[in-house]
Amino acid sequence: MNTKGKGGETEAEIIHTFISRGYSISVPFGDNDKYDIIVDSGQNICRVQCKTGWANKDATTQKMELRFDAEINHPSINWAEDYEFDGEIR
Repeated sequence: MNTKGKGGETEAEIIHTFISRGYSISVPFGDNDKYDIIVDSGQNICRVQCKTGWANKDATTQKMELRFDAEINHPSINWAEDYEFDGEIR
């Protein structure tokens, strides 16, 4: 699957997750915006940019590295858990 297809698959999974949790979703026309979907919680409206992630030992080929564990805790580490959806839009 090419990168555009994989990105579309990721967006579909994210949209499904939001809808199954009761959120209203809007998708902007075209692909020129800095966000992929709009999520309406009934109290807040949020712009969401969807990203595809995977575990990879060679993080040098990534634009952004997310760590699942590390021997040190440094402020520059992007922890994967900080980017996981916990089921609620605030």
